[in-house]
Order: sequence, then C-alpha cells, then structure tokens
Amino acid sequence: MLETPVVSPNELFSSGQIRLAELSVFNWGSFHGLHTAKIDPDGTLITGDNGAGKSTLIDGLMALLLPSSKTSFNIAAAQGDRADRTLMSYIRGNYGKAHDGTETAILLKRSGATATALRALYRADDGSEITLAALFWITQASNSLSDLKRLFVVGKRDFRLEELLHLFGEGNARLLKQHLKEDPLVEAFDSFSEYQETYVRLLRMENRNAPALLSRALGLKKIDDLTSLIRDLVLEPSQVKEHARQAVSEFDDLVSRSSIHRRWRCKHPHGSAG
Repeated sequence: MLETPVVSPNELFSSGQIRLAELSVFNWGSFHGLHTAKIDPDGTLITGDNGAGKSTLIDGLMALLLPSSKTSFNIAAAQGDRADRTLMSYIRGNYGKAHDGTETAILLKRSGATATALRALYRADDGSEITLAALFWITQASNSLSDLKRLFVVGKRDFRLEELLHLFGEGNARLLKQHLKEDPLVEAFDSFSEYQETYVRLLRMENRNAPALLSRALGLKKIDDLTSLIRDLVLEPSQVKEHARQAVSEFDDLVSRSSIHRRWRCKHPHGSAG
C-alpha cells in the first residue's frame, strides 16, 4: 500500500501539477445542507438537466476565487449583461417566484438568519494540500450585502467545512477566529484582498488574471470580443506603453535642453556654457 508523502508547510506545491480535488458547499443556492463533490485528477464531467445545480456548484468555486463585486454568476446562461444570480440570492436559496394576482414574491429556501460556507481543496502531485474556504452569515431577514458578514480562510492542510461549521457553532464568530488563530496551518481573513493575495501566492498563480479568465471560460458562448479577452486576461501585464511614454518624455526633455543650448550659443558665440 502506497503511503501519502508528508510535506512540510514550507514545501507546499514544490513540484508537479496543482489540481482541484474537492469542492464543498453548505446552504448554497439549491444545495441545502452540506454537499461535497470529489474531482478526479484525470478530469470530471459535470452534467445534468436544467436546474440540476451544475452552474450553482461551479459558481461556488468562483465565489472563492473572485470578490463578489467582480463575480458574474451563471454567466453561461446570462442574457445580455444581466445575470440572474448574485451572492445574496445563492445564500438565500432563491428558487422561483410566486404570483398571487397582485404582487410577486421571491421564493427562498433560507429567509431568516442563516449561514453559508464554501470550500475548495487543492492537491499537488507531491501530496501537499491547500484549502480555500469562505463563511458567509447574516443575522436577520435582509437581502442587503451590507448586512452580510464574511470570513475567508486559507489552510495549508485539508480543512473541511464540518470543522469550520462546528467551530462556528450557533454564530460565535469571535470563538471561531480564536480557534483558527491557534492553528499554525490555518489563516483567517476579514478582507478578501488579503485572502486573495495569500492564495494566489500559495497556488503559484503567476498570472493574477487566472481567476477572472476561468470565470470567462465558464461562459465561452458569451464572449463578445475575443481580442479583448486575450489582451486583458491571457497575456501577462505589459509595461510597454508606460516605457514608451517615458522614452518620449525623456526625448522631449532632451529636445528642449538642446533648443535652450542653441539659443544660448547664439547669444554668447564666444562664451562658455559652463
């Protein structure tokens, strides 16, 4: 029987490919409760009827990789530039509308205080693992993002949602953060930008546009401008324009100095420019 190699935190992903191994969602869209999908290293096909939850599952991954302000959920089915799903609609579990003849009500799986959790486990060929996780909770019947509380986690080990939810308990965020702080292999963030900086470094994403490119790839049938897609997301950031602008500026400065020098020589034909 082959043993899984033990890798120190400082040697995470030192060699080989890094692959998504598991994706977990808790109270996310139509997935009520905890659900985990294992991803085969040779590839996994996600298929099903309309409404089966294919996009919902993948959008859970995108919510871990991109801030909500830059995430376009269910992009493959979006009409025009309008997406029918948002972070809050996934947390609330919107599943339809009801008409009573006078008004339309949105049907929700979770209408009051609730919590949602997401997790992505990455595994490399050398056996090292890293977990990205997010916890969202709201304490009232509100659909405003300003009332939504968030915590992002990066674990240098397999950090499961069962553990996260157990520590969170009935909503004790302070106790949860204290437990996470005591774990040397787990780091918690209130800020998405700090969390993203950490996972980008640990997953060795040399092109920081990789998450945005993945998001666009999920909606390949809705690419309006392929040239812009390649230029903005695929190519590495270039400083050519800035360097060219700087060169022109220095040339202009040289021309200006030369002109001043010529005028001075005309006024002082026998003098010295010192």
